[in-house]
Amino acid sequence: MCCFALIIPRTRVGSYSTPPIARFASKHRRASAKLERVGLLERERIQLYIRARDPRREGLLFVDGRFCRRTDASRAHAVRRIVVWKSPFGFQIVQRYWPQLIGGTPIRWDARTVNRARFRAEEDWVNRRHREVELARLEEEQRDEVVLADARQAELEGVVPGEVVTKADREHWELAVAVAHDREPGLGAGDLWDMAGELYASKDVASLRAAAAELPRRESPRPSRAEEFRRRPQLELSRSMSGLPL
Repeated sequence: MCCFALIIPRTRVGSYSTPPIARFASKHRRASAKLERVGLLERERIQLYIRARDPRREGLLFVDGRFCRRTDASRAHAVRRIVVWKSPFGFQIVQRYWPQLIGGTPIRWDARTVNRARFRAEEDWVNRRHREVELARLEEEQRDEVVLADARQAELEGVVPGEVVTKADREHWELAVAVAHDREPGLGAGDLWDMAGELYASKDVASLRAAAAELPRRESPRPSRAEEFRRRPQLELSRSMSGLPL
């Protein structure tokens, strides 16, 4: 009698839900509110997490001397949901009018049947404590699945201009990127992309190669303390298998 009936989204049109889905959710929210007012439904509001598109994460990045983008541009987004149950009275109404409800036929309401359902519902004792436990479990599972997934290292895919096709084109582009970054190391990824594109179009490979040869050698960035801590168990394991002292 008190199991989950429906979880209704509370999303805005054009935001994190497509318009047809948003209209569907809005229709069911209004219907559930009306049924709650007459005592047929009971509703609870909970907070869940979904993956939502984030335009800020779709931008161009410049990492380790190359341009790239995230393969997954979404982020964890907290949303409100309405969880709906049949009330004890609603359960009794469904029991008495099930053939009409399942068949979609008009219902002839009569006061005697409705009152009998209400009296029977008042006699039933409902333990709603398990709802709180189930909702807390659902919220925690959703949070762990979505929010903690952001801790994973972002997967990046390289990006090159459409005219960079052959191996020679790629070498030409990489030289242009290196020279542009050396001249303006403080530029953002978008402006650096434009500058590298101008060098790629205006300079030949020999000129760029000569300019790149004069660039100072860049040292690879030192890993962070968190990354060193993550690698430590793997390093100790490899040393123990090879017989080297830890």
